Amino acid sequence: MFEALGIDTVRDAMSECGFAAIEAQLESNIASLSTAKNKYHQQLLKYVTDQQPESAHAELESFFWLHRGFAAVVRMLFRTDAIPNMREHLCMLAGKLLQRKEVCNKAGAYSSLRQRSDVSDELNTQVRSFLYFLNSLQPTHIAQLLHELKKPEWIFYVIDHTALPVTLAHLRTPPVRVQDAPGGREPVCPHCHAATGALLEHKRRREDDE
Repeated sequence: MFEALGIDTVRDAMSECGFAAIEAQLESNIASLSTAKNKYHQQLLKYVTDQQPESAHAELESFFWLHRGFAAVVRMLFRTDAIPNMREHLCMLAGKLLQRKEVCNKAGAYSSLRQRSDVSDELNTQVRSFLYFLNSLQPTHIAQLLHELKKPEWIFYVIDHTALPVTLAHLRTPPVRVQDAPGGREPVCPHCHAATGALLEHKRRREDDE
């Protein structure tokens, strides 16, 4: 994200603050997936490949739905709560980056020099704010992130959900359970005691489909 928009200062500052160690650990974790079996990785492979999860072909397919390098670090920081307020600062920075991209680089759109200058100034201000936030971090924050990467759930921090073809289509709606009301009246919900005629109709259609 930062390299594409020419904000190398941010990446360099993050590396100096210890995030290079996070990137190296993520690369190590991803490389070890073929030998140190991760239960979540094995389960995901059942949904994204026709091959056996243990096969080399299935392992290679993981390349297409796992972020790597610095992109994986940024994705992890958006998804973890290990560093308080990090997500909020990243969201503000990403918003200003996108704003500058839309205003200054959008093909076929007119943007006045004043508007471009204002947007660039807002981005520069946010970059300085983010750098100030990075300087306030402690070694314990990096240690906490490294600790998170020792858990089997680390893989969820770097999954590219847009490239992961997992569907919920195989799941079925649970059966509707109603409670008969005394005296032959319309059944009611056992929790709120509201009439459940609509639920019964849903149940009838479901039984017809079956």
